[in-house]
Amino acid sequence: MSILTAHEIVVQHGHRRRLNTVCFNVEAGECVGILGPNGSGKTTLLRTLLGLQVPNSGDVLFESKRWAEISMVEFSKAVGYLPQNATFHWPILVEQAVKLGRLPHQTSLVRKTSKDLGAINRAIDTAEIREFIDCRVDKISGGERMRVHLARLLAGEHRVIVADEPTASLDPKYQLHFLEVLKRQALQGTAVVLSLHDLSLAARFCDRLVVLDNGAVAVEGTPEQALNDRTLGTVFGVQATRVRTTTGVSIVPTGALDTAKSNDDSADNI
Repeated sequence: MSILTAHEIVVQHGHRRRLNTVCFNVEAGECVGILGPNGSGKTTLLRTLLGLQVPNSGDVLFESKRWAEISMVEFSKAVGYLPQNATFHWPILVEQAVKLGRLPHQTSLVRKTSKDLGAINRAIDTAEIREFIDCRVDKISGGERMRVHLARLLAGEHRVIVADEPTASLDPKYQLHFLEVLKRQALQGTAVVLSLHDLSLAARFCDRLVVLDNGAVAVEGTPEQALNDRTLGTVFGVQATRVRTTTGVSIVPTGALDTAKSNDDSADNI
Protein backbone atom coordinates (compact mmCIF):
# COMPACT_ATOMS: atom_id res chain seq x y z
CA MET A 1 0.00 0.00 0.00
CA SER A 2 1.29 3.46 -0.90
CA ILE A 3 1.92 5.59 2.16
CA LEU A 4 2.93 8.72 0.22
CA THR A 5 1.71 9.62 -3.26
CA ALA A 6 2.49 12.52 -5.58
CA HIS A 7 -0.09 12.95 -8.34
CA GLU A 8 0.61 15.27 -11.26
CA ILE A 9 2.47 17.82 -9.14
CA VAL A 10 3.21 21.17 -10.78
CA VAL A 11 5.21 23.88 -9.00
CA GLN A 12 5.79 27.20 -10.74
CA HIS A 13 8.18 29.90 -9.51
CA GLY A 14 7.61 32.98 -11.63
CA HIS A 15 8.16 31.98 -15.25
CA ARG A 16 10.10 28.87 -14.28
CA ARG A 17 8.37 25.54 -13.79
CA ARG A 18 10.26 23.80 -10.98
CA LEU A 19 8.16 20.61 -11.08
CA ASN A 20 6.33 19.51 -14.19
CA THR A 21 3.49 16.99 -13.71
CA VAL A 22 5.46 14.76 -11.35
CA CYS A 23 3.87 11.45 -10.35
CA PHE A 24 5.24 8.73 -8.11
CA ASN A 25 4.51 6.87 -4.91
CA VAL A 26 6.35 5.49 -1.90
CA GLU A 27 5.34 2.36 -0.07
CA ALA A 28 5.92 1.44 3.56
CA GLY A 29 9.18 -0.49 3.85
CA GLU A 30 10.68 1.08 0.74
CA CYS A 31 13.73 3.32 0.32
CA VAL A 32 13.27 5.65 -2.66
CA GLY A 33 16.08 7.86 -3.93
CA ILE A 34 15.47 11.17 -5.70
CA LEU A 35 18.31 11.93 -8.13
CA GLY A 36 19.05 14.62 -10.67
CA PRO A 37 21.53 17.37 -11.51
CA ASN A 38 21.60 20.67 -9.63
CA GLY A 39 18.41 22.63 -10.22
CA SER A 40 16.42 19.62 -11.37
CA GLY A 41 13.80 20.04 -8.63
CA LYS A 42 14.86 17.53 -5.95
CA THR A 43 14.51 19.82 -2.94
CA THR A 44 11.30 21.35 -4.32
CA LEU A 45 9.83 17.86 -4.68
CA LEU A 46 10.75 16.85 -1.14
CA ARG A 47 9.32 20.07 0.28
CA THR A 48 6.13 19.54 -1.72
CA LEU A 49 5.80 15.98 -0.42
CA LEU A 50 5.99 17.40 3.11
CA GLY A 51 3.42 20.13 2.54
CA LEU A 52 6.05 22.86 2.96
CA GLN A 53 5.63 23.88 -0.69
CA VAL A 54 2.08 24.23 -1.99
CA PRO A 55 1.85 22.97 -5.59
CA ASN A 56 0.18 25.05 -8.26
CA SER A 57 -1.71 21.92 -9.24
CA GLY A 58 -1.78 18.26 -8.33
CA ASP A 59 -2.10 16.48 -5.00
CA VAL A 60 0.12 14.92 -2.35
CA LEU A 61 -1.59 12.17 -0.39
CA PHE A 62 -0.61 10.48 2.86
CA GLU A 63 -2.49 7.19 2.99
CA SER A 64 -5.15 8.69 0.68
CA LYS A 65 -5.50 11.88 2.79
CA ARG A 66 -4.37 15.35 1.72
CA TRP A 67 -2.04 17.10 4.15
CA ALA A 68 -4.73 19.68 4.88
CA GLU A 69 -6.92 16.88 6.25
CA ILE A 70 -4.25 15.75 8.75
CA SER A 71 -3.70 17.41 12.12
CA MET A 72 -0.32 18.89 12.97
CA VAL A 73 0.13 16.35 15.78
CA GLU A 74 -0.64 13.42 13.49
CA PHE A 75 1.70 14.83 10.84
CA SER A 76 4.60 15.38 13.24
CA LYS A 77 4.26 11.85 14.62
CA ALA A 78 4.10 10.30 11.17
CA VAL A 79 6.80 12.21 9.30
CA GLY A 80 10.41 13.05 10.13
CA TYR A 81 12.34 15.53 7.98
CA LEU A 82 16.03 16.27 7.62
CA PRO A 83 16.47 19.34 5.40
CA GLN A 84 19.55 20.14 3.37
CA ASN A 85 22.19 21.89 5.50
CA ALA A 86 20.22 21.20 8.66
CA THR A 87 21.37 23.22 11.66
CA PHE A 88 20.60 23.95 15.28
CA HIS A 89 19.79 27.58 16.05
CA TRP A 90 20.72 27.56 19.71
CA PRO A 91 23.60 25.98 21.69
CA ILE A 92 21.76 23.11 23.39
CA LEU A 93 23.38 19.88 24.52
CA VAL A 94 23.48 16.94 22.11
CA GLU A 95 21.22 14.88 24.41
CA GLN A 96 18.65 17.69 24.48
CA ALA A 97 18.72 17.87 20.67
CA VAL A 98 17.97 14.15 20.39
CA LYS A 99 15.12 14.45 22.90
CA LEU A 100 13.44 16.98 20.58
CA GLY A 101 12.58 14.05 18.34
CA ARG A 102 10.15 12.74 20.98
CA LEU A 103 8.13 15.95 21.36
CA PRO A 104 5.26 14.86 19.05
CA HIS A 105 4.71 11.74 21.20
CA GLN A 106 4.86 13.41 24.62
CA THR A 107 1.82 14.39 26.64
CA SER A 108 4.04 16.48 28.92
CA LEU A 109 6.98 18.68 27.97
CA VAL A 110 8.68 17.83 31.25
CA ARG A 111 8.08 14.15 31.94
CA LYS A 112 9.09 11.37 29.58
CA THR A 113 7.69 7.85 29.65
CA SER A 114 9.80 4.69 29.61
CA LYS A 115 8.90 4.39 25.92
CA ASP A 116 10.26 7.89 25.26
CA LEU A 117 13.49 7.15 27.11
CA GLY A 118 13.91 3.82 25.34
CA ALA A 119 13.49 5.43 21.91
CA ILE A 120 15.97 8.20 22.81
CA ASN A 121 18.63 5.78 24.05
CA ARG A 122 18.25 3.48 21.04
CA ALA A 123 18.61 6.47 18.73
CA ILE A 124 21.75 7.67 20.51
CA ASP A 125 23.37 4.24 20.21
CA THR A 126 22.29 3.67 16.61
CA ALA A 127 23.67 7.05 15.50
CA GLU A 128 26.89 6.35 17.47
CA ILE A 129 26.92 9.70 19.29
CA ARG A 130 27.09 8.64 22.94
CA GLU A 131 30.75 9.66 23.23
CA PHE A 132 29.81 13.35 22.84
CA ILE A 133 26.29 13.26 24.26
CA ASP A 134 27.13 15.89 26.91
CA CYS A 135 28.69 18.34 24.43
CA ARG A 136 26.97 21.42 23.03
CA VAL A 137 25.87 21.11 19.42
CA ASP A 138 27.87 24.19 18.45
CA LYS A 139 31.07 22.62 19.81
CA ILE A 140 31.10 19.51 17.64
CA SER A 141 31.94 19.07 13.95
CA GLY A 142 29.48 19.40 11.08
CA GLY A 143 29.56 15.65 10.47
CA GLU A 144 28.91 14.95 14.15
CA ARG A 145 25.98 17.37 14.10
CA MET A 146 24.52 15.47 11.15
CA ARG A 147 24.68 12.29 13.21
CA VAL A 148 22.84 14.13 15.99
CA HIS A 149 20.13 15.00 13.46
CA LEU A 150 19.97 11.32 12.53
CA ALA A 151 19.47 10.41 16.20
CA ARG A 152 16.74 13.05 16.48
CA LEU A 153 14.97 11.50 13.49
CA LEU A 154 15.25 7.99 14.89
CA ALA A 155 13.97 9.05 18.30
CA GLY A 156 10.73 10.15 16.63
CA GLU A 157 9.95 6.60 15.42
CA HIS A 158 8.28 8.04 12.32
CA ARG A 159 6.45 6.08 9.68
CA VAL A 160 7.98 8.27 6.95
CA ILE A 161 11.49 9.74 6.86
CA VAL A 162 12.40 12.38 4.28
CA ALA A 163 16.04 13.46 4.01
CA ASP A 164 17.55 16.02 1.62
CA GLU A 165 21.22 15.31 0.83
CA PRO A 166 21.83 13.70 4.24
CA THR A 167 25.38 12.49 3.48
CA ALA A 168 26.80 15.77 2.14
CA SER A 169 28.86 16.69 5.22
CA LEU A 170 29.86 13.19 6.27
CA ASP A 171 33.13 11.33 5.79
CA PRO A 172 32.96 8.04 3.81
CA LYS A 173 32.56 5.84 6.91
CA TYR A 174 29.57 7.76 8.20
CA GLN A 175 28.05 8.18 4.75
CA LEU A 176 27.79 4.40 4.68
CA HIS A 177 26.66 4.24 8.30
CA PHE A 178 23.96 6.89 7.80
CA LEU A 179 22.50 5.12 4.76
CA GLU A 180 22.78 1.69 6.37
CA VAL A 181 20.69 3.01 9.26
CA LEU A 182 18.06 4.45 6.92
CA LYS A 183 18.00 1.20 4.95
CA ARG A 184 17.39 -0.76 8.16
CA GLN A 185 14.56 1.62 8.98
CA ALA A 186 13.00 0.79 5.62
CA LEU A 187 13.41 -2.93 6.22
CA GLN A 188 11.51 -2.46 9.48
CA GLY A 189 8.58 -0.86 7.63
CA THR A 190 9.42 2.85 7.47
CA ALA A 191 8.95 4.64 4.15
CA VAL A 192 12.25 6.43 3.40
CA VAL A 193 12.65 9.13 0.74
CA LEU A 194 16.00 10.82 0.25
CA SER A 195 17.77 12.92 -2.34
CA LEU A 196 21.36 12.05 -3.22
CA HIS A 197 24.09 13.17 -5.58
CA ASP A 198 26.29 10.09 -5.20
CA LEU A 199 25.16 7.60 -7.85
CA SER A 200 26.94 4.64 -6.26
CA LEU A 201 25.34 5.22 -2.87
CA ALA A 202 21.95 5.57 -4.54
CA ALA A 203 22.42 2.33 -6.48
CA ARG A 204 23.54 0.47 -3.38
CA PHE A 205 20.99 1.59 -0.79
CA CYS A 206 17.81 2.53 -2.66
CA ASP A 207 15.14 0.07 -3.74
CA ARG A 208 13.88 2.45 -6.40
CA LEU A 209 15.11 5.67 -7.99
CA VAL A 210 13.22 8.67 -9.36
CA VAL A 211 15.49 10.67 -11.67
CA LEU A 212 14.46 14.28 -12.26
CA ASP A 213 15.53 16.43 -15.19
CA ASN A 214 14.31 20.03 -15.52
CA GLY A 215 11.52 19.38 -13.05
CA ALA A 216 10.12 16.29 -14.75
CA VAL A 217 10.59 12.58 -14.09
CA ALA A 218 13.10 11.42 -16.68
CA VAL A 219 13.10 7.80 -15.54
CA GLU A 220 11.87 5.77 -12.58
CA GLY A 221 12.72 2.21 -11.62
CA THR A 222 15.20 0.01 -9.86
CA PRO A 223 18.80 1.25 -9.81
CA GLU A 224 19.59 -1.11 -12.69
CA GLN A 225 16.72 0.28 -14.74
CA ALA A 226 17.19 3.94 -13.87
CA LEU A 227 20.98 4.36 -14.04
CA ASN A 228 21.56 3.08 -17.54
CA ASP A 229 23.95 4.66 -20.04
CA ARG A 230 21.23 6.79 -21.63
CA THR A 231 20.21 8.32 -18.28
CA LEU A 232 23.81 8.93 -17.25
CA GLY A 233 24.47 10.64 -20.57
CA THR A 234 21.32 12.65 -21.21
CA VAL A 235 20.48 13.65 -17.62
CA PHE A 236 23.83 13.76 -15.83
CA GLY A 237 26.08 14.40 -18.84
CA VAL A 238 28.65 11.77 -17.91
CA GLN A 239 29.96 8.43 -19.01
CA ALA A 240 30.75 5.97 -16.25
CA THR A 241 32.44 2.71 -15.40
CA ARG A 242 30.53 0.13 -13.36
CA VAL A 243 32.33 -2.03 -10.84
CA ARG A 244 30.46 -4.99 -9.41
CA THR A 245 31.17 -5.74 -5.75
CA THR A 246 29.69 -8.01 -3.11
CA THR A 247 27.47 -5.11 -1.97
CA GLY A 248 26.23 -4.12 -5.44
CA VAL A 249 27.33 -1.96 -8.34
CA SER A 250 29.57 1.08 -7.92
CA ILE A 251 29.14 3.76 -10.58
CA VAL A 252 32.27 5.81 -11.21
CA PRO A 253 31.91 8.80 -13.58
CA THR A 254 34.93 8.80 -15.91
CA GLY A 255 34.25 11.76 -18.18
CA ALA A 256 31.87 14.50 -19.22
CA LEU A 257 29.73 14.15 -22.31
CA ASP A 258 28.16 16.53 -24.80
CA THR A 259 24.59 15.98 -23.61
CA ALA A 260 23.10 16.96 -26.96
CA LYS A 261 25.17 14.28 -28.67
CA SER A 262 24.47 11.70 -25.98
CA ASN A 263 20.74 11.84 -26.77
CA ASP A 264 21.50 9.56 -29.68
CA ASP A 265 23.39 7.01 -27.57
CA SER A 266 21.81 3.63 -27.02
CA ALA A 267 20.61 2.68 -23.55
CA ASP A 268 22.71 -0.04 -21.95
CA ASN A 269 21.46 -1.19 -18.57
CA ILE A 270 23.70 -1.89 -15.61
